[in-house]
Amino acid sequence: MGGARDVIVDVLEFVEDDEHFGVLLEKAGHPLSGRIRRVSSQHWLRNLGATRSRVLFWRNIKRVVAALGIIHARGLVHGLLTADVIMTEGSDEPDFQVGGFEWSLRVSGDAVGQVPASVMPRKSAETARRYSFAEDWRALGFLAANCLDAEVLPSGNVAPRTGSPSSIVLQPPEQIFLKRLSRLGAWTNSTQIRSAAPWTTSSPISVSSQLPTQAVSS
Repeated sequence: MGGARDVIVDVLEFVEDDEHFGVLLEKAGHPLSGRIRRVSSQHWLRNLGATRSRVLFWRNIKRVVAALGIIHARGLVHGLLTADVIMTEGSDEPDFQVGGFEWSLRVSGDAVGQVPASVMPRKSAETARRYSFAEDWRALGFLAANCLDAEVLPSGNVAPRTGSPSSIVLQPPEQIFLKRLSRLGAWTNSTQIRSAAPWTTSSPISVSSQLPTQAVSS
């Protein structure tokens, strides 16, 4: 696993005027949300029920975990982690990078979790209620679940997304990981995430045997 530049899109410039604010990022693939819509039905992003595709997916999520660990270590909360800010070419090697820092905020240790996110666009119940490291991890849980055509129910259980034609069957380690990740405050740092992630446990999809075993830097 490389360093920050390998898993985080370089910020080239912050731009703003009287009405708008934006971040100019280095070219680094396409948003995951758009890539999923545009690839063929045979592409691995559209076939996450297959073993090889699922292993590649979790290897990519491992990169996002590494990126959040680096971001949080610098005292930053990402603030709006969705498929729109994950950049990828959809290649056959892990290449997910985290971008979209327009809503990021630097917070001090005692302020983490206390800063309301009222300035952020509220699109769904999955949108962060406040700025915190835990909310970033929670957002990652919803992101991963959505990619797998699943949803985390109010009860905390993980189930196929309503109306989804997908036949993806999540293994117990994956369900437990998504359930805990989506529970606000269940984990607060990348070390805890890594210790319970699907790539560190045995499962019928052989995630642990096919993923790199070296630790992810945080």
